[in-house]
Amino acid sequence: ILLTSILLLRADASDIIKADGYTTCAKSSIITVSDFSLSIDRRNQSLTFAVAGSATTKTPILAELKIEAYGVTATRYSFNPCEYKIQQLCPMQAGPFKEKGTVHIPDEVMSKIPSAAWLVPDLQGLAQLSLHAQDGQEVACLQAKISNTETTRNSGARVATAGIALTALALSGVASLTGAGGAAASGAAGSAAGAPSFMAVLNFFMDVSWSGALSVDTPGVYVAFTQNFAWSNGFVVVAGMQRAIDRFRGETGGNINKSSYDILMRQNLIRGSELHKREEASKVVNGIQAYVEEIRVPSENTFMTMFIIFMSVLGALLAGCFLAKGVLELWSKGRKLPKVLETFRLNFWTETAGLLVRSILIIYGTWTLLCLYQFKNGDSWAATILAGASLTIFTAILLFFTIQVTRIAQHAKKLGLGASRLYEDKPSLQKYGFLYDQFRKEFWWFFVPCILYSVAKAMFIALGDGHGLVQVIGQLACEVLMIVFLFATRAYDGKKANVVNVSISVVRILTLVGTLIFVDVLGIADTTKSVASVVMIALQSILTAVLAVLLIYNAILPWIKQKKLKKNR
Repeated sequence: ILLTSILLLRADASDIIKADGYTTCAKSSIITVSDFSLSIDRRNQSLTFAVAGSATTKTPILAELKIEAYGVTATRYSFNPCEYKIQQLCPMQAGPFKEKGTVHIPDEVMSKIPSAAWLVPDLQGLAQLSLHAQDGQEVACLQAKISNTETTRNSGARVATAGIALTALALSGVASLTGAGGAAASGAAGSAAGAPSFMAVLNFFMDVSWSGALSVDTPGVYVAFTQNFAWSNGFVVVAGMQRAIDRFRGETGGNINKSSYDILMRQNLIRGSELHKREEASKVVNGIQAYVEEIRVPSENTFMTMFIIFMSVLGALLAGCFLAKGVLELWSKGRKLPKVLETFRLNFWTETAGLLVRSILIIYGTWTLLCLYQFKNGDSWAATILAGASLTIFTAILLFFTIQVTRIAQHAKKLGLGASRLYEDKPSLQKYGFLYDQFRKEFWWFFVPCILYSVAKAMFIALGDGHGLVQVIGQLACEVLMIVFLFATRAYDGKKANVVNVSISVVRILTLVGTLIFVDVLGIADTTKSVASVVMIALQSILTAVLAVLLIYNAILPWIKQKKLKKNR
């Protein structure tokens, strides 16, 4: 997992810069362009381009290429199409034309293109090709967004992050089962309890994912990196599922002529600019819409995608529980079960209900965010009703369990027992312990601020969509309050748990401080933004790797202790 996590920072050098989309940048033009593409190959120092369109008059022309990287003009190069035998541009003929050509770029021009343009993934740059008449008049100007074919979004990173989350889930399951069976002091339970919790790991991944969906001028290298974590928010793209959601929307008031999976697959998405391939095939997007549509989820399908994925995962977990119950019932008829499994069998309904509420607790922040996003953007009335009903039910369930825990704590306080009743009374611990058992006894209530914190962040992201400064400042306020709370209380049970959660909180704050640099109104240079994004990627990758190491260490710790005990004996 650790080795695969290194892929999060992969930055192999590319030999090609290319562009497929374009926009016209001339104030007036005698040439109308219908298609344009170009590529620069540093291996043979060549510029290859293809252009099609029509001209209103015949005229000799000269061409000029300008390359811009991270907001700075890197190099310029002028050439005569006739020198390279580009026939339809030598001279430009009146009427329709379609031409391809290859032009050699001299060393002194090629060397001025910064190494970052080839090395740093998800290049943020532009190429501009201008055509001039012999008298110097500009007759055409084409501008294209360029890329170096390298990206921080890759399948290896997605597999790594999913593997880390599954490991955390397995260890949390071990801790839950052994704790329920009265074996919390065992090696397995002790090591699992000391590992980063599944909720902490998954919530961190969710936050990384959402940090790329804010309405700020985020560099492409960072957006692509955050999309490696999109699966944690339920954004798993399956074409058949997306088309089924489109049909559902179409039958319930949604406008599938404006937005659907098939339409999205034909569109050239541009984040925050007017670059386009063709006017009818262009779509300028920002914020949450840009984020989800770049991973090929139509914006109007966002809530339903998360809803279906969550319900599918929950259904699979419940099916596994019932299958385990059946196997254990058959097993118990012939032989005695281990204590942990026997406890699970006898408390099956309590454990299953706990699993349901745990799942709701983990997803509640993201669920609130996407429900609010659905309310704000509308489209299908059925999806909106489903969002409202599910959010109401989930909120009611969490509120019910919170009230129950509070009542038990208040009753114990009246009897002079304090909060220890919550931890020492096995029925209470089995029913409600997942809410508070990771906290110290005097801070059993800390799960309430955690829920409110996740809801507040969700509200700033969803309702502030389109207003990047509001989103960033609002989240930053939530994070600062939370870390102050953590330092003041040290609420988690165990030094290691407090260190892990404070570390995650620190990285979140640093990420948001870095995101402030991306806010347009501050006017920060593109080069500074790119440096900040690389630093943010490094911070989040390091923390991801540290979480992976902690999980692996805690997974093998029981085996190490057992070997040491045998050796001592």
